[in-house]
Amino acid sequence: MTGKSGLTYVEAEESEKHAIECLKAFPNQLKVPILFLATLTQRNAFGAMAEDIFAYIKDRYFVGENIQACFTNNQWKDCHIISVIAPEEEKCKAEIVPNGNKTGKERHFVPSANLYKYEIEHLDADDNDISEIMIVDSTQLRRVHLNREKVKLFLKQNVEHDSRGVFVVKPALLEKYNIKNVMWETMFDGPLPTFHSVRCKDKEASKKHRQETMTKYLQKNGATGTGVEQGEKTAQLLKVMMQSKENYKLLKRQMLEEKAQRKQQNKENNNKLAVRLREWSKPKEDLELEDHVKLPVPTPVECNLPNSYFGDVLAILEFVHFFKKVLTPKDFFPEGLNLDIMERALLKMEVAGPLTDLVQMFLTAIFNCQEEESNSYNTRSEALKGVKADNHSIAPSLYQSSRSATLASKWANKYQGLPTYRLPLYSLTVSEVLRIHLLSSGARINDIGSKWRYAQRGGYTSEDDPGFQLRLREAHILKALSVYNVVQLAIGDKIKIITCLMNQLLTYADVRDIIDEQLDKERTIKVGLKSIRSEERKRQFEMATQRAKLKKEMAGNPEALKTSLQQLKEDVERKNVHDQKRGETLTKSLTSWQVMLGRDRAYRKYLKVEAVPGLFVNWEDELSGTCMDAPTAQYPELVNAQRSELMAHIDKMFSTPVIQDNPLKIETPASPEKVNGKSGRVYFIFFFNLILQSFLINT
Repeated sequence: MTGKSGLTYVEAEESEKHAIECLKAFPNQLKVPILFLATLTQRNAFGAMAEDIFAYIKDRYFVGENIQACFTNNQWKDCHIISVIAPEEEKCKAEIVPNGNKTGKERHFVPSANLYKYEIEHLDADDNDISEIMIVDSTQLRRVHLNREKVKLFLKQNVEHDSRGVFVVKPALLEKYNIKNVMWETMFDGPLPTFHSVRCKDKEASKKHRQETMTKYLQKNGATGTGVEQGEKTAQLLKVMMQSKENYKLLKRQMLEEKAQRKQQNKENNNKLAVRLREWSKPKEDLELEDHVKLPVPTPVECNLPNSYFGDVLAILEFVHFFKKVLTPKDFFPEGLNLDIMERALLKMEVAGPLTDLVQMFLTAIFNCQEEESNSYNTRSEALKGVKADNHSIAPSLYQSSRSATLASKWANKYQGLPTYRLPLYSLTVSEVLRIHLLSSGARINDIGSKWRYAQRGGYTSEDDPGFQLRLREAHILKALSVYNVVQLAIGDKIKIITCLMNQLLTYADVRDIIDEQLDKERTIKVGLKSIRSEERKRQFEMATQRAKLKKEMAGNPEALKTSLQQLKEDVERKNVHDQKRGETLTKSLTSWQVMLGRDRAYRKYLKVEAVPGLFVNWEDELSGTCMDAPTAQYPELVNAQRSELMAHIDKMFSTPVIQDNPLKIETPASPEKVNGKSGRVYFIFFFNLILQSFLINT
């Protein structure tokens, strides 16, 4: 395998084992590029061929290759090549000298390796959840496990002599790796390398295709003789042959020009295609991408409520659904609170209707919280003296409003003999109890209760009461409640009252505890998900370490090594499956109460409301930004498309007419095998034989 001589049996056996290990460890990403380059060489010496290829790939790196890159502090990190960026044409032309190459060396390739840049993905970033993509110079990259001897060893197993004595890739490998159909642009960028060639003449083929002299050919076909008649025939034949020769030269020159033009055109098309592919692969704004999945056509929500109130209605329904333990909606709405009932509550004026039940449900929950705090923590109203009850709906300042609320909170005890939270609640009293509750919102309490509320309710003070703020900002609502029933108010005022009661309920310690418990659960779930990802990364690292250790310890026992590696892989996969199921469970728990799912490329909000089945899309035009000058064409079929499909699409979009191989449509037989790279003489022999035979038949 290695071809080394002068070794003992033991040394030869060790050399063969080492060669086999080197071939097994040879990078798969380099096999196709090296074999492709081998098809471009024309060497009759194996060492020269291997040196040509190694000189080219030594400082050049190919797409998909795993290498190391140096960024800062001279630390080398693992990465792989995403794409190769060739230098500009001006830099390439600067290296070319009209009378030869730049350096005069046999193995100098244009453009130089140090002019290339590479787009790489950093696989060993500081944040293990994020991979970094950057463009670096070739001087910042290196290969670790590749040298000249390994390249020679790989080529030695995959090349052979042909009939001309030139080393070529074995036909079986050409078919296995589909080398003939491999495109250079998929592996590298820039022009193909030009290797120095040493052509070897095939003596038998040269002798076989050697042109006969005119005299021998004429003698063989009986075209020679004596006399004037025979001389005239010969002269006429020579004249026809010379004319045919001139026509052939003209046709050949035309075909060569067309071939050169076709080659140049195809080269330009390939360069354009490579540029378009790089342009396609560049990061772009989301609105400029062309391979988006089609957005589903949403179904408009049809209801009798104005659109401006629909979001508030959904918020109320979701609040009732989430805090059903506190509000007990089943006691007031046995069949459940839904969108139809909310429409009826806001649009119809029913004294004993759903709006009365809704307000009664919120007031009952608030009064229960007030009674519990009053009995447990002594949060009674402060005694005031010298306050006149002249007008409780409009207060000139926060201080006066707070004093008025304190006085209003004592009205029920003074005239009804009961505190406000114990007043009877039914359809005929809900409106008045609501008005008294709003008037007494923000009342001052004793010093002990005030300190407890400040500590347990997040720095809460009397002026923070939502009912107190409603009385200051929406004074007309309390004026209307003093004359009209709550069901007679406008839709907007009804929603403001319900929203105020919701906000009041959120200030109580029991409700805040429910929210804190949910946040603690969410925090615990996030910690669990993070620990799962950390364990997975740690497990992968330990698996790699254990694999390397097993390979080192069991190097002489391949069967045991294979069994141990398989068992190690199964153990890791079993743990991965367990962690995956656990992660799915935690993720499902984390997203079960998530309402805002995200935004799409049109800045539309996607909402999942548990109280109302369906996925709601909210589009607010003021957040959509400015429009583009022209809409981006969309091709949904490119979603998750293969590289071949993507290349076909790009070629179709930017296709240019390509010159055909035979524009004159001349039917010619198969070309005979080239001899020493020159087929012109063979073409001439063919035409000469054809013309001469037709002439002899006619004469």
